[in-house]
Amino acid sequence: MAEKSTNGKVKGQTPLMRQYYRIKERHPDSILLFRMGDF
Repeated sequence: MAEKSTNGKVKGQTPLMRQYYRIKERHPDSILLFRMGDF
């Protein structure tokens, strides 16, 4: 299980999840979609 930091977020996040949480902090009421991999 991942450790939680003092601000409640999980330590050792992937770059994608760090980006997701950074954007969600600025836009909490928005739905955020990511495209991953080859389509």
